[in-house]
This record gives sequence, C-alpha cells and structure tokens, in this order.
Amino acid sequence: MIQRRALANGAQLVRASTKATQTTRFSPFDSPFLQSISQEPPPSPWTTQQVDEARHLLRAILRECTYLPDPLARDYIRLYALSSFRKYQGKEKPTRILVERRDEKIKQARKSLLQLRGANAGEESQLMKVLFLTYGRTGRRKKELTAPLITPNATQAADGQNNSQETAETGETAARDEERLASSKAKNHGHADPLSDVLKALLRSQARAQPPEIVRKNPNPHAVALKIPEMNSWGRPMPLKRVANMTRKWYAQMLGHVLPPLPEEEWEVLKARSLGKISFEGVIPRRARARTTADSVPPRKSTALLQALSIKSDYRPPPLLDAASGSRLTPRTMRRCWAKVFAQTPNMTWNSETGHWDIEWGVTILKQHEIERSAASQGST
Repeated sequence: MIQRRALANGAQLVRASTKATQTTRFSPFDSPFLQSISQEPPPSPWTTQQVDEARHLLRAILRECTYLPDPLARDYIRLYALSSFRKYQGKEKPTRILVERRDEKIKQARKSLLQLRGANAGEESQLMKVLFLTYGRTGRRKKELTAPLITPNATQAADGQNNSQETAETGETAARDEERLASSKAKNHGHADPLSDVLKALLRSQARAQPPEIVRKNPNPHAVALKIPEMNSWGRPMPLKRVANMTRKWYAQMLGHVLPPLPEEEWEVLKARSLGKISFEGVIPRRARARTTADSVPPRKSTALLQALSIKSDYRPPPLLDAASGSRLTPRTMRRCWAKVFAQTPNMTWNSETGHWDIEWGVTILKQHEIERSAASQGST
C-alpha cells in the first residue's frame, strides 16, 4: 500500500514537471543577446556639436590631402587621417577614455588641419613634417619600417635570459647564493645582445655616413656594442636587475637613433625627385567653393552689410595664403625638400658573395652628385 502511494505521488510530480516545461518553453526572444539589442543604446560620449565638428574637420583634412604636392603623401596622409579618426568611434576605446581624450583629439585635429594648409601654402617647416611622416622618418611608418629589422624576441631581450634565470632560481634555497653570484658574474660578460645583425649593420653604417640630424641623432659608433661593467661601484658583481635595466635603456636608445630603409621602389623614386630627374608636376589648382545662401545675396546688399559689420567691429580677418598660385612651391623648393628626406634614407641589399649588407645612403649620393656637378661646371668654363 505504501509503495502504491509513493508511485502515485511520483507520477504526479512527473506530470507537473512536464506541464511546467511545456508552459515555460524557451523563446528565442528571451535571449540576453536580443534583449541587449532591444534595449536603447548607451548614450554617446560625444555631443552633437562635437560630432559635427569632428565630421567637418575630417572632411577638411581629406580635402587638404588632395592638394599636397607629393603624390605619395596624398595617399598616405589620407589613410593616416582616416585610421586616426576611426580609432575614436567608441568601438575600440572605453567610454571613460573617450570622454577624457575627446577635447584633446579635436584640438589635435584642428592643429593637423592647419599644418596641412600651411604645407599646401608652401610653408617649408610644415611641408617637411608631412614628408617625414610619409617616408617613415618619423611617426607611425617609422615603426612599421623598423619592425622587420627587429628579431621576434628582441622586445624581450632587454630582460634577456636574466629574467628566465631569475625565474629558474626562485625555487632554489639560500644555500646556493655562491652559485647565483657566479652565474650573474658570467652573465655580465655573456649576456644576450638584443640587436639583430641587420640592425647592427644599419646603425654602424649610419654612424659612418653621418646623415643630417634633422629628426634623429646619429649613434655613436662605439656605443653600438653593449658594454656592461663586471663590477658595480661597491666592487660587487653587477646585480641581474641592474643588467636588465642597463640593457633596456641602451636598446631603447639604439632604436631611437635608427633610420629604417625604404622599399626599393620608393627609394628610387625619391632619389630621382631629389636629383631633379623627375620634375615637379606643379601645384594642384584648388576647386571652386560650393555656393551658399550668402552667395545669392545681391552684391550691393552684401557689400553694404560687410561695411556695416566692419564699422561696428574692430576685428579684421587675417590675409589668406596664396596657395592656388603656387608661387612659393616651386620645382626648386620641392627638390630641396625631397633632398632633405632622401639624405636621411638608406637602401639595404644583401650581398651573397661577401655575406654582408650593402647599405647606400642618400647623403652620400647627394654629395657625389654635387661634386660631379661642380666639376662639370668648372670644365665647361
């Protein structure tokens, strides 16, 4: 009798559970992913005024890129500006960082726009900044060109085998202090050099060629090899942490000095432009501005309105730079600017016969060209 009642109660529980599962079936609209879509999006950290200003700044920057006198700079600066603006759309950065940096980034965009306008107007300092960015003497492209010269473990070589040695020694007891001191003393002389062979060859060649130090200082030829003293100022073996810090500092200095080579095609084109073999195409004429509602005002009324405003206000707008005429961007000016960039640009080719890198610097080619040119002028006279 008791068994029958237990079985009946169990059957009732099974029926109740099946009814509950039938009534509470899973609906695809109950998914947390769809619920997050149905909810309202989070408020944007950018105000409407800031969004409009950023959009206008981007359009103005892209418009100025089309007037740059260098063909390679037009494409590179355009992609550089687009990637910089896309970084801060709220997809890759947290909202807190966007709020902290939005004013700074808008200010930086205004500054970049003024620099591009100055470069198109013929200001040599602004134009050189654009050319240095384009040809990888400064900025993001310099890092991209330097990356193939660095070995895969070069970023960790600042700590080198010192950190791995310290990790291996964490489980050792204090009774092996003498062995640890002996190993650290050996590492002061046998530490791993973080510089690759190609990077060493480039730095030594740069120290010999001595290109103009406009953006980077040339390395000291005696400092290319890392030298760490065996003993510290207390006459004790150099600590492992001290060796790691000295190696890291020296490695950062060497990377700061290096001027990476350009791809061979770009290097040849830059060489031809700096030597005058490829002539300057001239300044791109600016397109006519779009007509606004103010343009539809009759001339007499607009002139009277401007006169009335000028009487009531002491403000006088600064004169616009005459960028359309191109009087300041002459072929000679552009050739001189390209030569400054080319003087700091090397070309590296591997010589299989000698087993060494053949490095040719632009400054050496320019000096040789000047000597040949002066000799030819003296021979003609």
